[in-house]
Amino acid sequence: MKIRIGSIFIPVTDLERSIKWYAEHLGLQLVNRWENNSGAGFSFEHGDAFLGLVNVERRQPTDFEVSKDSSFRNCYYNFEPEDVYAMHTKLKENDVEVTDVIDYGPMVGFDFFDPDGNCLSAVRDKQGQAYYRDFD
Repeated sequence: MKIRIGSIFIPVTDLERSIKWYAEHLGLQLVNRWENNSGAGFSFEHGDAFLGLVNVERRQPTDFEVSKDSSFRNCYYNFEPEDVYAMHTKLKENDVEVTDVIDYGPMVGFDFFDPDGNCLSAVRDKQGQAYYRDFD
């Protein structure tokens, strides 16, 4: 059986603001708007997956508690930039809320937040690690 991720869906409370934000800050390409202003679909320059913004009335969680003994929360979504540090710098220069870049050993990454406060991660595995992929 062949299987892959087709789309990820992110809840947003202001669709127009979010369409602009995701295009401007992540370079995503708007593919379509959904009926009744219910959402919008985006494609990535690299990769096969799509991203959908779903218009919701109230903020929804996009992260989860890793353990009840820790304040650490994990984002549901990881974006994989070619250069984590360049993405971090660009987002920070554009006043996007970001955490510090952390070196986890086999990978480096940071979290950032969209206008709804949705937690998103940018991670990049180091060359030679199991999940490392080149951008071609």
